[in-house]
Amino acid sequence: MHEIIDVPGENVAGVILGDTLTEDDFNTVYPYVKDQVERHNTVRLLFELDGVDGWEPEEVWEDFMFDVRHARDVDRIAVLTDDEPWEPLMDRFDLAFPSAHLEMYATGDRDDAVAWLNGEDLEVDVPSPKGQEQ
Repeated sequence: MHEIIDVPGENVAGVILGDTLTEDDFNTVYPYVKDQVERHNTVRLLFELDGVDGWEPEEVWEDFMFDVRHARDVDRIAVLTDDEPWEPLMDRFDLAFPSAHLEMYATGDRDDAVAWLNGEDLEVDVPSPKGQEQ
């Protein structure tokens, strides 16, 4: 099961994935993510995992996870899930997108994940003009 979701942000794409992922899910999710990468120089991805218990056929989804053609175009990935264990899946994300920053969030923390994807966590230290105190 999949659902494409609207996520605030210029270059943020979101997908909810659940149950057993099928080739039909892949045929929707992969073109969507690929389109987002082609529309923007970089893309930030939000994956909400809701009871993902595997994928069929496995090789199709492994192609997606290990398709590194656009790996450098993804700079942040937020994964929302309350499912455990999630460590093996995170290892796959790390392998698929080695240059992306990956953060895990509980499902109820979607607003925090979206803020992080949009760079709201970045602190910029702007020096004050000479002679002026902040």
